[in-house]
Amino acid sequence: MSQTSLTLKNYMLQAIVVWLAGEKLSGSQTRARSRFLRNTKALVDDVEAERVSIVQKHANKDAEGKPALKEDKLNYDVAEENLAKVNAEYGDLLNEDVILDLSDSMVADLEQVKAVLKGLDGKFTKADGDLYNAVCEVLQI
Repeated sequence: MSQTSLTLKNYMLQAIVVWLAGEKLSGSQTRARSRFLRNTKALVDDVEAERVSIVQKHANKDAEGKPALKEDKLNYDVAEENLAKVNAEYGDLLNEDVILDLSDSMVADLEQVKAVLKGLDGKFTKADGDLYNAVCEVLQI
């Protein structure tokens, strides 16, 4: 019987997505990566939406009471004294469990993803190496 779900941390899923997106792959691995990324997109998008919500909550407010943007109009204006709160809440979010429901086809794609991750050629910093090791342990690579 195949595995029906996989539990990992949000930060691990984020790392897997970044690693996969950066790899040049051949035919079947490319298709497996695309399916895996498509199947996990909603989970990744949810984390990003929650990150934005955390930043907006702690951002300075404009005259209308909405989160204020910095002069660059790209980033929210968060006061220095609120940065620790933002970082703590975002850290908690990244450490939350995420459960991937695995259909039979998703299990096959996950096996291809595992093969890609196992064969990564890049060099890792200590922090990235620790993250890679944790991902490999969760995925049983």
